Amino acid sequence: MYVVIVGGGDVGEATAKRLEKHGVKVTIIDKDEKICEHLIQVTRANIICGDATNPRVLNEANIDKADYLIAVTGDDHTNLIVSILAKKYGVKNIILRIIHPVYEATCRMLGLENIVNPAETTAVQIDAIVRGIKLIDLVSIAEKNIDVEEIEVKGELVGLESVEVDRKMKGSADVVYPIMIIRKEEILLPEPGLKLREGDKLLVIRRRKRKLPIL
Repeated sequence: MYVVIVGGGDVGEATAKRLEKHGVKVTIIDKDEKICEHLIQVTRANIICGDATNPRVLNEANIDKADYLIAVTGDDHTNLIVSILAKKYGVKNIILRIIHPVYEATCRMLGLENIVNPAETTAVQIDAIVRGIKLIDLVSIAEKNIDVEEIEVKGELVGLESVEVDRKMKGSADVVYPIMIIRKEEILLPEPGLKLREGDKLLVIRRRKRKLPIL
């Protein structure tokens, strides 16, 4: 698989690193020289320093061979223009970061459906989309017995290791499985040693106990 990422900031960098772990070939385009120099040091991606709204830069990135175009700059207009160009080049899978609702409506009118918003999703979700994993699909398989909950971390949860959530929150459920921690604009995956902080948003899957049938 070959993925072109436009925007080498935090989301672009994190997405590239996650995709590389799964053997995906990545090219990152960013017009900031300092960001490009940084990316060369921390990723294995092919780095192109230039303006992705320029077709010559997209040609250099072999956009016509890309399985996915991911536009995650901090500018809605740039992300929209790049996505439209990628569509013209025949890229079938396009993911773009959009903040303003007006741009989101425009994207949907143009058939650009894979829209991510920094307030709602992160590199984790982008990676899941690319690899064909949709959390809602997993939940819908047994939706009668599974809930997805977002919990604000406070009280006895503060200082708890993320992987200990199951033990602390079971209650009436068979399993409470932590999915991710939202800390301000940063998304963290549960792992040993990662302690919850007050104000974190904790996303969990809760599987309820099944009621036994009355005979």
